[in-house]
Amino acid sequence: MNPERPVVPFVAALLRDAEESESLGHWRIAREQHEQALRELTGQGDPRMAARQIRRVARCLIEEGDMESALDALQLARTVAAIGNDQAGIAHAINLEGIVAQQRGKVAEAEELYRRARTIAWTARELLLVAMLDQNLGTIANIRGDHAEARLRYEASLAAYRTLGMRRPVGPLLNNLGMLHTDLAEWRDAERYFSAALREASACGDLAGQLRTEANRAEMYVTRRRFRKAKRLSRRVLALGLSGAKCEGSWVAEAYKHLGVAYRETGALERAEDCLTQSLRLAEQREDVLLVAETLRELGDLHHRKGQYRETLSNLSRAHELFSHLTARRDVSEVDARLRQLEQQVVS
Repeated sequence: MNPERPVVPFVAALLRDAEESESLGHWRIAREQHEQALRELTGQGDPRMAARQIRRVARCLIEEGDMESALDALQLARTVAAIGNDQAGIAHAINLEGIVAQQRGKVAEAEELYRRARTIAWTARELLLVAMLDQNLGTIANIRGDHAEARLRYEASLAAYRTLGMRRPVGPLLNNLGMLHTDLAEWRDAERYFSAALREASACGDLAGQLRTEANRAEMYVTRRRFRKAKRLSRRVLALGLSGAKCEGSWVAEAYKHLGVAYRETGALERAEDCLTQSLRLAEQREDVLLVAETLRELGDLHHRKGQYRETLSNLSRAHELFSHLTARRDVSEVDARLRQLEQQVVS
């Protein structure tokens, strides 16, 4: 790892403010603060620090759902890092490119980018980044239904974070473990990891992390058919995400999806359609292909219950195509079964 020049006090204050804005889910404000810090750094002749700031801008753009602008920023970040012979900076930029690819549903491309970044990070002895990349590779394995690999990746990342004394990344990692155990229907472990993730996020002042975890807890309660609790958690996420603290992120679309499913399963079909339609709109806006596929599947179930077979077929066919593109094997099988059931009902 290469030393960087000390940051002047004014820029250091801007960076602290930007990090606080990120924790609150105020991504546009955080981006503007990072951009101002970058302007202040212009002319100081430290390409490593400049590349880091450009990556932070890109990260905010990803959270804002502006993927094209994020990729433009990351291309610039890689160029600036190369000028400074900053191999770790290049690896960080490639990791973020992988996150964009994953969100857009390009799972194979994302995996290749993560593995390439991991090789560079390992060579540069950037152990924190190696741990982050193992976590990201774990999310790819989880999408594909390879829970054994996902667990190994997550647990290796968790051990690395703790060894390195890094507390802030622990919360999101514990949240991932909660999601993994939800998929495995291991409810006690899922509850334990989600509770631990919430404690870590609270201790770090990470409201965005808390809402992300609460949204995933809501999904667990939907899966367990505990709809009252799922509704309560989803409404809390929406209250803080859309009003109140205005903590915006992918968790808003997730919460609308879980609330829609809970309404559907308790007989409030019109409310369910409103929520699921809103979830789909936000997911498409953010180019979140996995969430789009999941929401289409739930809309298909809703339209089937309403006797709208054409809409059901359209929703499930689109979901099947997206899940196939994601190589989400378990989801493909589930939608296959629903399509076969629909075909039999139409024929009979």
